[in-house]
Amino acid sequence: MNPSTDLSPTTLLPSVGEATVDACTGLDELAALVLDQRAASYRAEVTLLAAAAKWAGMAEPTSLIPQMAGDRGLQLGGEGIEPCSEYAPDEFGALMGISTDSAKGYMAEALELQLRLPRTWQRVSDGEVAPWKGRIIARGTMSLSPAGADYVDEHVNWCAQRITPSQLERTIPAAVAHFGADRIGDGPKTNYPRCFNTNTRVHGSVGLIQ
Repeated sequence: MNPSTDLSPTTLLPSVGEATVDACTGLDELAALVLDQRAASYRAEVTLLAAAAKWAGMAEPTSLIPQMAGDRGLQLGGEGIEPCSEYAPDEFGALMGISTDSAKGYMAEALELQLRLPRTWQRVSDGEVAPWKGRIIARGTMSLSPAGADYVDEHVNWCAQRITPSQLERTIPAAVAHFGADRIGDGPKTNYPRCFNTNTRVHGSVGLIQ
């Protein structure tokens, strides 16, 4: 079955949305509605990320459009992730209402989260880290080796929700710089969680992200 991708805004948005807002008679009710809808949007984003990763996993080269010869496969995400059909982002992007290039990026982030950043993905799935923050981490680890991605996953997942986007974007290169990309993950193991000073990019006991 090939679902229709011609979805207009009126098809996507329920007509009851405005009526629900109008029914709120005070700020407390309106605040509760906002929080509820925010949580619902996070749950929906987790579902879409899971679907994107599964779509790529099910779309092995030549399996999506078998009548089209020459499917060279497409590498999405970091090292160790199996290629998918090069046509997979076209169809998924149409379903999402985004461009093929945007779909490639979204699917790559989803795969990176699920397969190479399992701790971060678990926190995203559990509602402890916002999906968009998980995607920032995923974008930052795709160029790392599996050991490097695992190291970042271990040391960033626990503090990702507590810090600002700009701090989060600086934390990953700070972690890489501390041990070196060629031997990341070989550093000493400790029994306490660590983050990194994103201003000096030197690990220390003060100025850490909390």
